[in-house]
Order: sequence, then C-alpha cells, then structure tokens
Amino acid sequence: MIENEPRVRVGTPSDFNPMVQFLIEMHFENGMAPLSMEKMVPTLQCLLAQHNGIVGVIDGEGGEIAGAVGLLIAGWWYSEEKHLEDLFTFVRAPYRHMRMARPLLDFAKYASTRLSLPLLMGVLTEERAEAKVRLYQRQLPMVGALFLYRPPGALGAVMKEAS
Repeated sequence: MIENEPRVRVGTPSDFNPMVQFLIEMHFENGMAPLSMEKMVPTLQCLLAQHNGIVGVIDGEGGEIAGAVGLLIAGWWYSEEKHLEDLFTFVRAPYRHMRMARPLLDFAKYASTRLSLPLLMGVLTEERAEAKVRLYQRQLPMVGALFLYRPPGALGAVMKEAS
C-alpha cells in the first residue's frame, strides 16, 4: 500500500442510505439506462450484507461515500463456474484528485483472491473512457472490449439526448 493512499473498507448495511445517494449520483453521471430503484435497492442490500457480493467503500467528508466498488458473484452463461463481476466502480468528482480508483481496483483484486474467483471488470462510460481504460490496463489484463449501439428512438438514446 502506498503511504497516504485512501483506505478501502468493506461496506455494511449501515452504509445503505449514503450508498443510495452515491449510486444515484453515479447514475446521473454514467447511467446507460433509466434508474430503477426497484432493481437497485435489493441488489445494494444484498451486496452490503455480503450475500453473493461485496462493496468496497472509501469514506468521504461528513459521512458521505467518496468512492466505491460493487462486486457481484455471477456465473458465465455457458458454464457452472462463478466469477466476481463489478457492478460499479465510481469516485465522486470532488475526490478524483485523491487517486481513489487504484485502491478500489486493488480491493476488487483482493476480494477476487480471497474468494478464489476470477475478477471481471470493465469500463462502461461515455465520459473520459480512454483514460479509464488506460488505468484498468495498468492494473488488470485486458481480455476484450465492449461496444454499445443505441438505435434512434431507443430509450437509452433518448435519455442521453435529453441531458
């Protein structure tokens, strides 16, 4: 660990309310589809309870979450084998100068090692994607790429046009 590097702790159910606010902010910045609280809330509750996943949290000022990574134990569609898959990795804008992304990636690798599960992480954003990909490439082996086509009139396309 690098001296003065932000500390990542395991999220707990007591982090639920600040995590909801954090994820709403993350969605506003990076959402690929409309936010469904009906889907997000139970998923977050499971992760914070360490039921089929885990959340790594970096605390910010005044009890807010500065950065977090959410990891879900998932399965490949073609295999019985499980892997650890990131649902989100995000750092709030006021904290980005503090270099929190690397400790969050290190937490994900640590969780992968502890669970003896392969770690699958990706960059899914329309903002500064190249810089984020370079960061991930320095930390993890690259095994592919991801592409998103939004046909005219598709809900995601309409959502991005409106913002």
